[in-house]
Amino acid sequence: MSDAHEKILSLFLTHNCLLFSRIRDLCGIQSNLLSYRLKSLQKKGYLEKTPKGYKLTVLGERQLPVLSRTEVYYPLVIVLLQIKRQNKWLFVRRTKRPYKGYLSLVGGKLLFGERIEECALRLLKEKTGGTGVVTKICSVAHERILSGTQVKHDFLLVMVNVAMVNTPVDVIWSTRKGRIIPSDKWLITHKVPFAEFTINEKTGTLYME
Repeated sequence: MSDAHEKILSLFLTHNCLLFSRIRDLCGIQSNLLSYRLKSLQKKGYLEKTPKGYKLTVLGERQLPVLSRTEVYYPLVIVLLQIKRQNKWLFVRRTKRPYKGYLSLVGGKLLFGERIEECALRLLKEKTGGTGVVTKICSVAHERILSGTQVKHDFLLVMVNVAMVNTPVDVIWSTRKGRIIPSDKWLITHKVPFAEFTINEKTGTLYME
């Protein structure tokens, strides 16, 4: 999105609806150029024109948290699946950083507008080919990964219990031993509803907050 588009959309942080003339005065953009910018934003689905003036669409409203920040980052919401059989858990091996090469619980990002249960079943299908049923939400944890003294990654982890219906053959069942992501190992070992911890990226050491 261009700076000019962001400048126009930023006006709607404090206004629900704006007339063309008001947008022109607030932005200081010439009428012909503003008309072009507004049509472009309408075409992209961010703005709609009403008898009372211009207003944000639902898509436009989604941009507000981004427009209201200046180099501020937010934690990623990650859904983790605890799938246990006897005394072993279902793991996958990570192929991407952070924790490349580690064993991890099946997990991934919660998509915008997605329910936690929907996310869990989608991830199960995508990453193992299996199907299952979410039985409960086990815990929520805030994980920060440090590089030196700086926070490099920030995650909000939501762990759910899943009962497998169809189990693929080519998956990893393991105990809590081995090279497992520290936060995953901690969560399946300590059954608590909420936790907050920091992890040293270099050593893998987990510190409770």
